[in-house]
Amino acid sequence: RGSGGDEKGGKADKSAQLKSLFDDLGMGVLRINQNPNASPAITRVLQQAQRIVSLGDVKADDLDEMLANLGHSDLDKLLTITTVSTRKEDRCKVIAKTLYTQEFAMLEELTALTKVAEGMLPQAVQTLILKMFADSTGNIDWEKFTGKIGGIIRDKVRREAARAPPPNGLGA
Repeated sequence: RGSGGDEKGGKADKSAQLKSLFDDLGMGVLRINQNPNASPAITRVLQQAQRIVSLGDVKADDLDEMLANLGHSDLDKLLTITTVSTRKEDRCKVIAKTLYTQEFAMLEELTALTKVAEGMLPQAVQTLILKMFADSTGNIDWEKFTGKIGGIIRDKVRREAARAPPPNGLGA
């Protein structure tokens, strides 16, 4: 069988597999479309996926056109993947990375930027804490910090108590 030998036992037929893929892609499209400020990398991936899904009955020309734009080394890589892995998911991942090198490069850059941004927030908080609660040696007075939080909690409780209706409807 040409399916790659990765489907044993209660495998889903082609129709069920396609339905599952369409469902997953559809959920991805909905999720991305909920964010009007999606990055250009994400928008480009969305467009590529929608283009493939919208092909309907796929013709040999559709894949031929994609493959024709690849160089010899990329075509060799596609030939090699079918002998290296028997899992269709692995094969398709390599094929996708070969066909969509620009999109994957953009996504890798977005991932790297996300990691940098995730690190910046704790660094910004540490800067704030150091500025407000550290002595000249850099030791943070965590008691001052927790005291500030305790004071804010007390103030909130007082304000909420002042706005609360009297117990049992009395006094108003």
